[in-house]
Amino acid sequence: RSRLQAALRVIHPSLMTTALDSEQFLAQSKCVCEAQPGGIASYLAAGKNGSHWYSVREYVQGTTVEQLIQQKGNVPPQRTLEIIQQIARQLTVLHELRLCHGNLKPSNVIYRVGMSRLVDLAFGIPVARRITGKDASESSRAFADYVAPEVIEASSTTDIRSDLYSLGCIWFELVTGQS
Repeated sequence: RSRLQAALRVIHPSLMTTALDSEQFLAQSKCVCEAQPGGIASYLAAGKNGSHWYSVREYVQGTTVEQLIQQKGNVPPQRTLEIIQQIARQLTVLHELRLCHGNLKPSNVIYRVGMSRLVDLAFGIPVARRITGKDASESSRAFADYVAPEVIEASSTTDIRSDLYSLGCIWFELVTGQS
């Protein structure tokens, strides 16, 4: 009998300040839970406990693209192309569902046995609040390197263009070994 390993993501209350934030989070979480798009970590549940929102997804084993870059410096061109094509296909599936990843960075792409999978979707949490708020984590501030400048300036949520910008940043980092 196999056991499912899960990853729990707890969202700080300061990131969910309006009813619209809550509605978007629940609607997008439900969509991903129902659709279970290929190449995306399976989401099992999302909701609220007290003042904290949460999402539960399958735990995906493997090496993050961030770790791959740290281990190898610049990644061989063929592998780089494979990884970027896989991420682009996965983003296409999300965008066809009218969703964005919204949190795309090398640590949120897991690479294992020639396949990559996306994890930790943002579910509509506004970018500016995640990276500039007083409760922003180090991980959130590092995400700023992968966010399109206009998204930060406009204090808005992400869309397909910001996911593509993030994808370009990841590709640059894979090819050069530098962020």
